[in-house]
Amino acid sequence: MPKRMTSCDGWKPNVGSILNKNVTAMRSFVVQPMNSGRLYLAGDAAHIVPPTGANGFNLAVSDVLLLGRAISAFYCNGKTGLLETYSATALKRVWRSQGFSWWIVGPPPSRARSNRLRPEFPPEVAHPLEHHLSSCSVFTRFIW
Repeated sequence: MPKRMTSCDGWKPNVGSILNKNVTAMRSFVVQPMNSGRLYLAGDAAHIVPPTGANGFNLAVSDVLLLGRAISAFYCNGKTGLLETYSATALKRVWRSQGFSWWIVGPPPSRARSNRLRPEFPPEVAHPLEHHLSSCSVFTRFIW
């Protein structure tokens, strides 16, 4: 590996011994609803997504954009509609990401044409995710 990683300017990686090997526990958590009265949660305060889906940062940015638009509409126009629907709107994306993260690392027997995600995923999220994944040519060819 040092030979492969050595650059043309003579840089070489600093090689050391491995001190510890552990399996990292994956966590997944979703707060429902993502608001209580005038308190609104976004990002990791509202949901923790395993890194397998690589969506944690994207979900946080999406939450902030949704919440920012809602707060702006409230203070600029006095409209509360976006604040009232913030949690439901954000949770649709969060649950899709949670479902994908779980599905991608699930044991093969659970993925082998079972069309069943874990029961804690809301049905309105689980079934479209199953349909989407089973209709993707890459997944059907190599994984599904």
